Amino acid sequence: MTRHGDLYLYGLPFSEPERIVVGGHAVLRPLIRAAKMFPRFRLLTVSANRVRLYSGDISSLAPLDCEALPESLEDALGTELTEPALQFQSTSGHGRHAGYHGHGGAPRGREIDLERFHQRIARALESGLSDAGPPLILAGDRVHHVGLAKALRRDIGLQQGLVEGNVDNLSESELLDRAVTAVEKTREAPEAALRRIAAQSALVTGAEAVAEQIVMGRVRHLWVGQSEDRLGRLDPMEAAILPPRADEELADELAALTLERGGSVDVLEDPSEWSSDGGFIAALR
Repeated sequence: MTRHGDLYLYGLPFSEPERIVVGGHAVLRPLIRAAKMFPRFRLLTVSANRVRLYSGDISSLAPLDCEALPESLEDALGTELTEPALQFQSTSGHGRHAGYHGHGGAPRGREIDLERFHQRIARALESGLSDAGPPLILAGDRVHHVGLAKALRRDIGLQQGLVEGNVDNLSESELLDRAVTAVEKTREAPEAALRRIAAQSALVTGAEAVAEQIVMGRVRHLWVGQSEDRLGRLDPMEAAILPPRADEELADELAALTLERGGSVDVLEDPSEWSSDGGFIAALR
């Protein structure tokens, strides 16, 4: 409950000990754990007949606006289309291979159309999406995975090869199921991410040292212990850890400030391998 009397309830996919905390900020660690277990994602579905972009989570998909993203091959090319009435259809019962159908049958013309199609999609994505957003999953026939990989000029975080096959006949619920499965395959455990980053750069450990770096806005990623229960609050002007005004837990205070300053936060079940100070570990920008 907030100071204004607003009450927020969040369902968690795991059990937490019952407790009441009174303080100046929310108890964030259970929410962070839940968000990382079931992260949001973006889904791009591509066929010659239809291009769609969605924002999604474990339970639903919603259309996502992206200016200049074509709705289909014909919409992308218009009068530049070399073969009118071109369509993709599955040539197998499982929708794994694309068949190109049109009038005339000129193979090079079809290749040119696809190249231009993928370039229009790529330019729209590059101008309309940020690579810092949720994972972007591509769903479509193999030809679109290969073509978009060639057409993209910069990394926008497009994850390819995870959802392959013709998407024209898939319902929204089927698309959601395949996208969630793909995201789960790519999700990195907090401990694995910590080991990967530790191999590339030095880490800062300990509550006081980490708090100082957070106040300076230098923390790119913060890891805190799941069971860390040290009480305290942070003076953002002096970068000093002060006694709590109530039962404020320091780990949630540092997590909140890290998020406010553009960093990310993960929760570790057992941080003892990395820190003897209860689990305050940071990677710097």
